Amino acid sequence: MLKNIQKKTLSLLVLSSLMLSACGGGGNSTPDPSKVLQESQLYHPDTNPAGTVEQPGQTAVLGLEANVSDLPPPSDASKKGVENLWFEVKDSQRMQFALDADILAAIDRVEIRDQGNTLLATVKAATPSITLNLEPGRYQALLYASAASTTLVPVFAQYAVPQAGNVQAQATTALGRVQPQYSFLSAFLMFFGKSCPGCALNDVALPGWNLSGRDFSYATLSGATLNGANFSWANLSRAQLDGAKLSGVNFTRSKLIRADFHGANLSGADLSGADLFDANLGGANLGSANLSEAKLYDANLAGANLSGANLSGAKLTGANLTGTNLILTQWVDGRTCGFESIGTCR
Repeated sequence: MLKNIQKKTLSLLVLSSLMLSACGGGGNSTPDPSKVLQESQLYHPDTNPAGTVEQPGQTAVLGLEANVSDLPPPSDASKKGVENLWFEVKDSQRMQFALDADILAAIDRVEIRDQGNTLLATVKAATPSITLNLEPGRYQALLYASAASTTLVPVFAQYAVPQAGNVQAQATTALGRVQPQYSFLSAFLMFFGKSCPGCALNDVALPGWNLSGRDFSYATLSGATLNGANFSWANLSRAQLDGAKLSGVNFTRSKLIRADFHGANLSGADLSGADLFDANLGGANLGSANLSEAKLYDANLAGANLSGANLSGAKLTGANLTGTNLILTQWVDGRTCGFESIGTCR
């Protein structure tokens, strides 16, 4: 289990996502729209029997380490690199499990077991998609680290019941990389991948995590603690990051189109070359941030603090700078703004 992620500064961090979506049909599953569950809150029959078994509407965060396993591992399984996630099925249902191809570099296989530890199915490279008929009860998804991996694998687990077409469309698109012919109305879906578009991750704590190049478009990260995280070349278009703690975050060349950073703390963040078209940065703290060459067309910077920030080469056409603190900011043309620079560089 994940003990101290910040001490593993040399680890290659890989983001995984686990999506379970109810689609069509009858049933009485009731979504539990709780905030994200941190690993210490999750149920384990031996190490945390009072913990939470993941329910519809919840998103869990856990960490798979190649040299550390949950206790006890299955008697017939390797004790190296096993992560044990418990989830609950509330109604009799068909459920499809699918692995995204690019996750196989980090995860060797996923075993689906029942509460009594009976193996029901294995999802791996040779069989990246399987379907099971499950009765109500508790089940386990055991994630095994690749034998070649010796590093930490952060895992997102989203157990989602779609309430609108956009959730269904996101999952259908993701699954299409594994099994394009799959009918989304035929079963629930548990999808394993490295990106997490549309995930509900309010108040999640991921300081220092390497999420470079991942897809978090439309994700909800309001109030999240992401200080020092690496989102370079990532896609966070239309993501909700209002009130998030983003000090020192690397957003180099990220796609942040129409993202909401209202009231977020981006002090010292690197947004060089980022695409912030129509993004909402109103009231955000961008003190000493690097926005060189950033595309800020039509962005809202009203009331934001950009004191000491670097805007050299940035594109500000149509940007709202009403009440923006630009004191000692390096302006787009390279000059340093004076002490009376509020709303405009003087």
